[in-house]
Amino acid sequence: MTIPRINQSSRSVLIALSTLLLISIVSAVFVPPAFGATCQFKHKVEPGETLSSIAALYEADWREVAEANNLKEPYVLQVDQVLCIPSGTKPDDSDSDDSEETSSGPEINVQFGFTSILVEVKGLAKKTVYHLLVGNYPGSYTTNIARFKTNDNGYYKEYFKLPNYYYLQSPSAQVCVKNVWTDKTGCTVVDNLSYYSNKCYYFGCQRPVNYR
Repeated sequence: MTIPRINQSSRSVLIALSTLLLISIVSAVFVPPAFGATCQFKHKVEPGETLSSIAALYEADWREVAEANNLKEPYVLQVDQVLCIPSGTKPDDSDSDDSEETSSGPEINVQFGFTSILVEVKGLAKKTVYHLLVGNYPGSYTTNIARFKTNDNGYYKEYFKLPNYYYLQSPSAQVCVKNVWTDKTGCTVVDNLSYYSNKCYYFGCQRPVNYR
């Protein structure tokens, strides 16, 4: 019995068909983010930002942002990752008539966790974008870990991730919010950030806000 040989031409056809089949399988499994006409904005992830904080920045629904980018629980984001924002408003948009803080200055409440920080602010300019900065105290250097946008009442509350490279080198931390338009900055200091503190535990004791 003679076994038929596959000539070079037939072999090339088989390789081409196999390649097309492999591409079809990969395309069916991998669905890229919905970039294109469905994206109203594109956002580059900064250290400390989470899915919910980014959605709030654009006044968008976090579930729509997750779906547009094929994100699944636990919604892990990577620094410099580009996200499709399907709806919402431009973060830098603000009403110039409402761009001033309250006369008494802002109220900033923070709680440090092991890998995150809970920030609650009141009395800021309405619908305005702020930088969130964290640093050691005493010390003049702070790290910009995220941006956020206040609501119609100048209020905002959200958890932010502490960057992997961020380490507190003193038992006190300075947390600041900075208006992107006016550069006005409000800071509060959290003392006794220690795992073994008998007075304040890990979350620390907060000082009054200094606004300038």
